[in-house]
Amino acid sequence: MFTQGPAVLFKWENAEGWPVEFVSENVENITGYSPDQFTSGEVSYAELVHDADIDRVTEEVAENSEEGIDRFSHEPYRIVTADGDVRWVLDHTKNVWNDREITHRQGYLVDITERKRREQKLEQFREAVEQTGHAVYITDTDGSIEYVNPAFEQTTGYSEDEVIGERPTLLKSGEHEDTFYEDLWETVRSGNQWESEIIDKRADGEEVIIYQTISPIADSDGEPQKFVAVARDITERKEYEEALEAAHEKLRQIIDLVPDLIFVKNRAGEYLLANETTADFYGMSPEAVEGSHESEVIPSVDDSEQFRQDDLEVIESGEPKFIPKEELTTADGETRILQTTKIPYQVPESGEDAVLGYARDVTDLTEYQHKLESQRDNLEILNQVVRHDIRNDLQLVLAYAETLLTYVEPEGEENLDRVLNATRDAIDITTTARDVTRVMLQSDVELRPVRLRPALESEVDDVQSNYEEALVRIDGTIPNIEVLGDGMLESVFRNLMKNAIQHNDKEVPEVNVSVTQEEDSAVLRIADNGPGISDERKEKIFQQGEMGLDSEGTGLGLHLVETLVDRYGGSVYVEDNDATGAVFVVELPLAA
Repeated sequence: MFTQGPAVLFKWENAEGWPVEFVSENVENITGYSPDQFTSGEVSYAELVHDADIDRVTEEVAENSEEGIDRFSHEPYRIVTADGDVRWVLDHTKNVWNDREITHRQGYLVDITERKRREQKLEQFREAVEQTGHAVYITDTDGSIEYVNPAFEQTTGYSEDEVIGERPTLLKSGEHEDTFYEDLWETVRSGNQWESEIIDKRADGEEVIIYQTISPIADSDGEPQKFVAVARDITERKEYEEALEAAHEKLRQIIDLVPDLIFVKNRAGEYLLANETTADFYGMSPEAVEGSHESEVIPSVDDSEQFRQDDLEVIESGEPKFIPKEELTTADGETRILQTTKIPYQVPESGEDAVLGYARDVTDLTEYQHKLESQRDNLEILNQVVRHDIRNDLQLVLAYAETLLTYVEPEGEENLDRVLNATRDAIDITTTARDVTRVMLQSDVELRPVRLRPALESEVDDVQSNYEEALVRIDGTIPNIEVLGDGMLESVFRNLMKNAIQHNDKEVPEVNVSVTQEEDSAVLRIADNGPGISDERKEKIFQQGEMGLDSEGTGLGLHLVETLVDRYGGSVYVEDNDATGAVFVVELPLAA
């Protein structure tokens, strides 16, 4: 490398190639060539000039000479040193004349390489400032604006011509107190950097939020000479942050309204989130719970250890865990039963592993289920009593009463008939009660295809044999189809036919059964010649406990019918018969 030295003096002949006649001793400091190499003709000056600049320099010499200009300076150009380095020089030239022509040229070179490099860096910096998306402006120490970049114009809406010579106060929005600006100027004038968010007003009156840094440019004594401000428009970011904060607040309100426990704990067992329900269980506020370790929150040590074990299992496995039943001791010492789901969770801000928990207090539900189970057990016992003890005793009463028919005097036959009918009715009630209880005690039922014809024909035969005074018949042919049902399907047919007979006021009750096949269902019609059913009672006849006309029955039979048909995905309703009586219509879906 060559260092910059004083000017190098040249004297060369006015001939092609610029042969050098004289050169100062310090030429080697700049060019790397010795004076002898120039004066001996080993090196001509033209050989030093960079290929990119030689034509321009030659043309400038010729033009100046033709125009009679004897003293001139070239624009800076490059030379190539003996070591191949490229350096920038400033050339000042003088033509030397005899009487008629230029015989020599004299001049000196100044090495401006370092200055040129600084200029290039400065130009690069200027281009960077011009291209940056941040607003940049420079003021003097009094605050007068001396420079703004294009981003300043775009951010503020003011053009360069409008702000040069003005003070930054033209951007004041009125949103800040005077003390805000006093602190700003005190900071930068003392030689320190100032930075803060600031609300400015654009040329069109619209407010803009910027994040601004102002730095002093000091002299060698540390005294500020200029101030440079760099401002970034963060309006959209602030609006997004405000919207995000509003959404977060709404979400917080929602989770605090949830009556179940919602919480987040990290691997260390620290609560990162706790809704109000969670905090209430521990007799604390959500703010007090969040940031606390679970051992500081959960009253029971045993509870804390069990919860901790579950949390770590979820975090380590990365799989959710459902805990159907776990006990929690509240701050009041009350034991509550929770049904909890825990899932792996990553904290958005840090990415650390955590567990998100959702727990429902099922204490009351559990007690209610225990009560239902107890009632269910009692109902099963009662069902066994009805099905076995009472039914057996009624069958025995019926058998003995029938044997009395041949011994009773004519005047007592009516009373004996009443005994027989009442006994048969009671046996029917136990059968219906058995079916109702069976349905009530069933929790999960799997439907299956049931052949309709044999099931219906069997029940028609049984009803006919049990009610000899009635006429029960099938109209037409029952299609050979299968419907969705289970072992209780026959109870639907039996109860509808018995209902048609028992609530019939004719001397000979008639029941006609028919079946038609629709596109995806079987339609069963059971028609009778009884008194019919009013429109008002059609709406509620299937309700539990609804009795038939002039009947002392329980109404369980029709309620059972509707319950079963609904289970099968069908429907049941009542229509008027053509002449007299009613028609019960049952629609059952066909088995696939």
